[in-house]
Amino acid sequence: MDWAAMKARIKVNIHQTAGDDTGSWDDSEYLAVANDKMRTVVSETGCLDSEATFNSVANQGEYREIVDVNKIKACYFDDGNGFVPLERTSLEELDRFDKEGHISSPWREERGDPVAWYPDIPREVIGFYPIPDANGTNNLQKRYREQVTEMTVAGSIPFNEAYNLYDYHRLIVYAVSAHFLGIDGENPAFFLDMYDKGIRGLKRKLNQDYRPITFSLVSRKRSVKRSVSWPLGH
Repeated sequence: MDWAAMKARIKVNIHQTAGDDTGSWDDSEYLAVANDKMRTVVSETGCLDSEATFNSVANQGEYREIVDVNKIKACYFDDGNGFVPLERTSLEELDRFDKEGHISSPWREERGDPVAWYPDIPREVIGFYPIPDANGTNNLQKRYREQVTEMTVAGSIPFNEAYNLYDYHRLIVYAVSAHFLGIDGENPAFFLDMYDKGIRGLKRKLNQDYRPITFSLVSRKRSVKRSVSWPLGH
């Protein structure tokens, strides 16, 4: 469904007159709530979670984000035995570990296989520690949530026009219908129940479709020099 079809169904569900800007609320109010509900579905189910691989560049520790990234959830490094998860850290934590002697100082000069990653949201980059010491082909991977594109006009398709989510456009219809019925003092239980069932169905579909990354159990040799064991994750 595009937004025009969704709005028509919503108006039927809440007993409003069909057409543009008819009934108790302006179309802009329906659209604003629909976009809010779409973001809720994405957050609740992870239906716009994606993954991407990219190349390491020797002596380059930070990599610019692509425009559709909303939130990085995890990063991985292929050390030759398959992808392994990296610990999440931050610039502030790396600086603190450096100062306290837990990792080599200065940490920005450390080279080797990455063991950790950090987001730098204001600068729109993600960084790795230690900095990769060699070029690699598709040896870095990230799992992330796509930036949600809001619906704006009648022909807009929700969920970033993802084809596999077309059957779940009705979740937005249910949620918006329940929202406005509640405002109008009517019982929204039917549509809330349909929404909850739809959410559970979408989660099951995503769990069936998702093929998890498999991790090698082979121990990895580290080139990181540290005075004590790497502190992240302990």
